[in-house]
Amino acid sequence: MVRNMTHNSSAMSPRDSGRFITEKAKDVTISKTAVRQLAEKLLEVVDKQVQRWCSHELNPKVSDEDAVNWIFMCDVINFSFWSEDQDKKFCVKYGNGTWTGYWSLCAAVNRALKVCVHVYSLHLRNKF
Repeated sequence: MVRNMTHNSSAMSPRDSGRFITEKAKDVTISKTAVRQLAEKLLEVVDKQVQRWCSHELNPKVSDEDAVNWIFMCDVINFSFWSEDQDKKFCVKYGNGTWTGYWSLCAAVNRALKVCVHVYSLHLRNKF
């Protein structure tokens, strides 16, 4: 299948592009072994990054729906905790420290969750 590539709506997906190239190319080959090795290496790097991220005291420790909700909420309202005046930062005491900036948000969310206030539930958000 050959498509006109002059308009975005007719662009091939990466998978279709790869398939087209491997089926039609005479001077290009793709090593399935090398692709698998690269995928395994990338997965290893991603796993290490996730482990490092999860090891921070304030980040979720499990990959579940609650963790997705936590990440989404903290990322969406992160801007609210930027300090214009560096001498007057919003602080939250939680766990082993006093947190400022983005981490103050994470600490506040975790404190609320610890006392069973599900701050990312739609039911609670609809009350505000």
